Formats: sequence, structure tokens, C-alpha cells
Amino acid sequence: MAVRDLQWVISSPLLLDQLPHPNLFADPETTTFLKNLQSDPAPLLEYLAGKETKALGIYFEQLILFWLDNLPSISLIGSNIQVFQDKRTIGEIDVIFEHGQKIFHWELAVKFYLNIGSGLKADQFVGPRLKDTLGAKLSRIFDHQIPLVKTPEGKSKLAKLNIDEVVSSAVIKGILFQPCAPQFPPANRLPTIISRNYRHGSWITVKMLENLEDLSFTHFLVMDKIQWFTDYYYPEEVTSGNIVALKKRAKEQIKDRNMPIMVCLFRSKNSDILKSDDRLFIVPDDWPRLAAESHNC
Repeated sequence: MAVRDLQWVISSPLLLDQLPHPNLFADPETTTFLKNLQSDPAPLLEYLAGKETKALGIYFEQLILFWLDNLPSISLIGSNIQVFQDKRTIGEIDVIFEHGQKIFHWELAVKFYLNIGSGLKADQFVGPRLKDTLGAKLSRIFDHQIPLVKTPEGKSKLAKLNIDEVVSSAVIKGILFQPCAPQFPPANRLPTIISRNYRHGSWITVKMLENLEDLSFTHFLVMDKIQWFTDYYYPEEVTSGNIVALKKRAKEQIKDRNMPIMVCLFRSKNSDILKSDDRLFIVPDDWPRLAAESHNC
């Protein structure tokens, strides 16, 4: 599963309409790295052994760091570098590395948000647990995390690493989920900062799912959070069933958890591997109201 997760982390579309510097995702070294890892996943499994991988953001960072550290042209300088002001932590620098005689700084994030508004405002893309929004995350990255290296404290930390200047980029992956409801605008309405090649899914309430009949698939998987990266599965890892089976499972799960669930849908092509055709968030019926109230949308 870890190799599949890393493939998604590297190969899935960037969320923002800004390529990071350098764009290592399209580098031939990355292609070779992934090919070698498919043949022999042991180095990745050894790297992850004993590490905390339940927190999705931390797992994402670990996979990125493993990838960078195994590219011949990269010299990894540091990660999760704490910056202090009067013995108080004011932030962390996610990763710094050298490539082509330049020093680069990446801030990393992986996020999954559901659009509850016009589609044009980042603050109207809300996290499934209602804790944050796309707007808040972007503000945190571009107003605090990226500029941290330009502050006196950040410059002092870089100087201790013998670094004068860095080229900073945000590397954000994830999925934005658009509503399956006629009162919402078309899914192609997005904040200007979002790439038009972004990875997208759909969200729907339990009640709306009950009235849905024309969703066609042969297999599905109600995903644990740690599975949110993986895009393809083997038949024995998923549930064989149609919309009727999904409705029953979703109703049971949400009744037990009272929180949104992510579902991966597959259409079997008589293959040994099932590639995800759609991602669907199913939310409790009161979730849209709570999301709007939580973030004044």
C-alpha cells in the first residue's frame, strides 16, 4: 500500500495553478525512482517502519521526504526546522534541499475540501470535519509559512545552515469535492489560484444518496483516512456491490460515526487491479448547515 500511496503523492495533480521550483514531479529521475520502487519496495517499507503514519499530513511529508532523499540530483539539507523567537517557536520550515547549485524551500500540505458555496471563494471549501477551510490554509501557507524564511529569525536559522538565500514554493496536493446538487453552480467555477487540472470528486448527503439511482459502479470501498491517497486496489481489498449495497453501508457507517465518509468507486474491466473511477464524500444530512454556520458561509 505504501508504494501506491507514494505514487499518488507524486503523480496526482497539484492543487494550485503554480508549479513548484524545481518541478521534480515531472523529472526523469522521479520516473526511474518509482519504477525501481515498484520492483523493490523494501527501502520505502524500511523507512516507514516504526514511524507514525496515522496523521495524513505527517504521512504525506514522510513520503515526500523519502522521495527527495532518493533522487540523485537532490541533497536534502533539513526538514521540520523549527524557528524560534525569544525561545518561543514561531513556525517550522517544512523542507530545504539543494538542487542544481541552488537552495530550495518547500512548504508541504495535502488537503481534502468540500465546496459549499459559489465555487469562487476559497473560504467556502470546507474540511470534512469542519475544522478548517481552503482559504484559511492558503492564508497560513502564503502569509506565514512561506515568508518565515525572510524574517530575521528565519534568516538567522538559515545562516546557521550556511544558507544565504532560498527559492520558496508551496507544494499542495489533494482533492476538491463538488456538490451533487442542482442548486450549486457548475464544478468548473473555482478560485483563481486553483489549477484547472485539479483532482476533483463529488459530495452528497445521505438523503440525496437515497434518491440517487443512476450511479453505476461494480465495486466500492468506504475508505479509512489513511487510505485516502491510494488510487487503485486489488479486488479482494474492496466490496463488490452496486448503489443498493453502497446506500446500506453508508447509512450504517454514518449512523455509527455521525461524520462524513469518503468512498472510492470502481467500474470493473475484468482486470486484476481496480483503478478508482470516482471519489465520493457522503455526509450527514445536517453537515451542509453545520459547515455554513461554522465558517459563516
